[in-house]
Amino acid sequence: MNNPFNPAFGRRPDVFWGRDDLIREFTDGLNEKNSPWRNVILTGIRGAGKTAILSDIVEIYKERKGVITVFVTSMNGMLDEILSIQKQLMKY
Repeated sequence: MNNPFNPAFGRRPDVFWGRDDLIREFTDGLNEKNSPWRNVILTGIRGAGKTAILSDIVEIYKERKGVITVFVTSMNGMLDEILSIQKQLMKY
């Protein structure tokens, strides 16, 4: 049997045990103004599913009006990248 936990950056694994509850809690929190889930930092070892979880959340919200999803790389210049995206969005 192949290992279902083979890290593949951003690809949702075939087996994703226990993550549906986490994603549901996260998305429910985004819909509640005073929820502590509105500010979250995902941490974990390589291959733990951080990017896959965020990809699932983006899929849930990408078609929703009033929600903007963007991908930003954590590196030097990240804040400038976010501000650039904000400026572009302000034009619309």
